[in-house]
Amino acid sequence: MDIRIDLNLAAQVRQFQQWGVQAQAQLYAAAAEGMRTAGAQISLAMQAHVASRLQTKRRSFVTSFRHRVYARDKRRPPLLILGSSIPWVGLHERGGSIAGRMLIPFGPHTGRQRFRQIIDALMRSGNAWFQRSPNGRVFLFAENIPENAKPLARFKRAHRQRHQLKSLKRGATIPIAELVSRVQLRRRLDVVALVRARLPLIQNAIIQAASRRL
Repeated sequence: MDIRIDLNLAAQVRQFQQWGVQAQAQLYAAAAEGMRTAGAQISLAMQAHVASRLQTKRRSFVTSFRHRVYARDKRRPPLLILGSSIPWVGLHERGGSIAGRMLIPFGPHTGRQRFRQIIDALMRSGNAWFQRSPNGRVFLFAENIPENAKPLARFKRAHRQRHQLKSLKRGATIPIAELVSRVQLRRRLDVVALVRARLPLIQNAIIQAASRRL
């Protein structure tokens, strides 16, 4: 998801044409400098917004919201792009559904890579099976055995808390995840509005950069 901010400097360039090529080059550099300065500030605001709205332990996901400035081709005005390079992040901005067979884990948030490792460990030990409930929902279960104490720890804790149990017997059935074919995501981010509200920062940063150069 990217937000493109493309400035049309034609009017400003015409005003400074009388100053010659050097003045136009300074104006171009000021626009690029202002975009980088304001872009860095807006990037931090986007990252803070994402961190507060989404419960994720992946710092790389938060920092994927950044700015990029393209100002090499002097035949075109500088271009500022704000957003994330992760292709599916737009679903959190507008809401929507994801189709496909997916395992949704129970308990506290579990990172995708860590959850895959847990499932692999249970499958290798033969301690995991799917079971369909009377209402048609499909769940993944595991047996509470010492051999899988570590991968089962968070799911056992969640199961105890959910059912207010002090302990679990050996051999108890532990729910791990639900197998679904579609997930509906609600809108959780409003990055576009955040950026729109900070557009004056870009204009002010360009003006300040120009005042130092011209």
